[in-house]
Amino acid sequence: MRRRSRWGVTVSSLGVLLLAGGGACVGNEPQVGGAADAGASDTSADTSADAVVDTSADASVDTAADSDAGPACDVTKPFAPSQIVAGLSATASGTRLSADELTVYVTQAALPDSGMNAQLFVAVRATPAGAFGSALSVGAANSSTDDNFAPTVSADALTLISARSGPGYNSIFIATRTSTAAQFGSGSLLAGPVNTTGPLDYNGSPYLQPDGKLLFFTRGVSGLGGEIFQSAFSGGAFQTPTAVAELNTAAQETASVITSDALTVYWASQRTDLMAHGGYDIFMASRARATDAFSNLRNVAELNSASDESPSWVSADGCRLYFSGPGGTRVASHQR
Repeated sequence: MRRRSRWGVTVSSLGVLLLAGGGACVGNEPQVGGAADAGASDTSADTSADAVVDTSADASVDTAADSDAGPACDVTKPFAPSQIVAGLSATASGTRLSADELTVYVTQAALPDSGMNAQLFVAVRATPAGAFGSALSVGAANSSTDDNFAPTVSADALTLISARSGPGYNSIFIATRTSTAAQFGSGSLLAGPVNTTGPLDYNGSPYLQPDGKLLFFTRGVSGLGGEIFQSAFSGGAFQTPTAVAELNTAAQETASVITSDALTVYWASQRTDLMAHGGYDIFMASRARATDAFSNLRNVAELNSASDESPSWVSADGCRLYFSGPGGTRVASHQR
């Protein structure tokens, strides 16, 4: 059965929350479908965005295995059983990691009746297999009045894109900083054609390809179900988005994450074909070239259950997938 509710959007800090009066959520992020409340919104900040990511060599993190070590995994094989990611709250969602998997950005949903809103947090750990330490707020990049969701951070960690949901809007925002030692500045509405402006529109679940050249996100117009869109970054701005039609159905499609080579995509769907388990399942598709349409769609059955699952981040080598599922944030690795 298709479920509907409001969608929240946040840029580059992650997370999701079931808003009061809302319905279905993925990884706690409100989903498309209902009317946004009327009223003022926290959208008055500057809307400029000149550069999304520094792609120079000194800004990148080299996570490739030694050439003599052989492939890290066989991505054609199923995922091994998933494990809970240690150190994260069971209510944290929208997990997005740095390339070395030592820094995580998440959304922490507010407790019911707490009077607080969903916020973005960051935490670190010493090793990729270790537990994350205490989470700290990303600071001014959070709206203090509206809900913040779905973080995604550029490879140089200087740009954060996320979603916000407030009275009268569900939109994607951007925040920047001058160095990794600094705090992110206050978020501003992402300039250009990515956001739509209808009172029932939803723009959320942003995911920035590591090189900053492609933004995947979910769009729902006039209260209709969500579909996956993509927008290329060119000439200092995100371009007019196009629907990734081969992934979209009459069901809700959301939470898309794409590998660094843009050849594999994972997303959450309520579709009922392809051996669906019910609720939101994780699906994947692939292509031979970044300019091709995706094909080879399949249900990632080994990770899905009768509960909701949604992908949140995939490692640069494609070997590990982080996702929201039973018990909180989970990670699964392709079998060797």
